Amino acid sequence: MKLLLRAGLVGSLVLTISMVAAASSIWTEGDNSEGGAGGQIKSANVTVGFGSLTEIIGTLGDVTAGSDLYEIYISDPSTFSATTTGNGSKPVVDPALYLFNASGAGLFGNDNISGTDFQAQIPVGTTSSLTAGLYYILIAPSGHLPEDKNGNSIFGAITGQTEIFDGSGTLKEYGGTPSADDAGKGYTIQLTGAEFAYTPEPGSLTFVGFGVAMLAWNRGKRQRDARRS
Repeated sequence: MKLLLRAGLVGSLVLTISMVAAASSIWTEGDNSEGGAGGQIKSANVTVGFGSLTEIIGTLGDVTAGSDLYEIYISDPSTFSATTTGNGSKPVVDPALYLFNASGAGLFGNDNISGTDFQAQIPVGTTSSLTAGLYYILIAPSGHLPEDKNGNSIFGAITGQTEIFDGSGTLKEYGGTPSADDAGKGYTIQLTGAEFAYTPEPGSLTFVGFGVAMLAWNRGKRQRDARRS
């Protein structure tokens, strides 16, 4: 039994290492059984995984609830960037992108990359003054404006503009006139300089590995009992 259990533990360790090595750098909305991402801190998807986070994939809801918020870790503010692209058979065509700190205070936002490119981007260099840490990235239909508790637009008159807007205020609600173009549409947020917000607890991986070892031992025990009967 000791030899079999030891072999099982070794096997489980190899499996755990393989799981880490094969970890994805992509977060899909609802991963880790979190459900659809909401537009508030309390309903945001908290990204969980290993190492670099290069893409977030999701789908916007209707025009009144179509804001998706994700908690991420900016590991290198000097190289951080976020860019939206369409995804799937019904891709977004005119989203806006916003960055908030860990308390929900608005930092930077962009509605259109250019006069002919209606995707959104927070380009490299924008966050150079920040420190590494936890932040929230928000994608919303153009015109669906993040507001503070007093109903003031955190990023001002950003709709239809191509500049990077500085934020002023903490996210509490939404206002403005959302574009209906992106209701129910799929998106990808491409990231650089970012990682998952949290890494799974080592204990959870150990538990998985131990479970694999016990399954191996139980199967071996049943085989031995069958030979003896």
